[in-house]
Amino acid sequence: MIVVRDPEVVNCPAVRGFIQQRIELMRDGGDYDPEEQGYFIVIEPGDRAEDVQANTGCPLGCFGDEDFAPMFEYVEDQGDFYEIVYIFNDSGFAHIVIVPKLPGIDPRLIQLCGEYA
Repeated sequence: MIVVRDPEVVNCPAVRGFIQQRIELMRDGGDYDPEEQGYFIVIEPGDRAEDVQANTGCPLGCFGDEDFAPMFEYVEDQGDFYEIVYIFNDSGFAHIVIVPKLPGIDPRLIQLCGEYA
């Protein structure tokens, strides 16, 4: 997974453009500070749901368990990828998890996104 605080590090033009748009919304006319407003996590092939949870604090690893309850704000289908948004406090600090629809992406993540989008 790639933790993104600057969209220029993202190779995929569609994801980079999406992140740039979200940053503009987060800035709301001011500067973007990923430590104050939040940042993006781009899932890569081979990343498991448990890895995402362990490395970001975004709970995804229990999907499929009988007592699973989503803790994200929302999941949205963005075409080539899903967007999962976690807001951690009243200031709006967020992690936005990008789950590309690519071979090698944990099928449980794709299933979770498909069910909640």
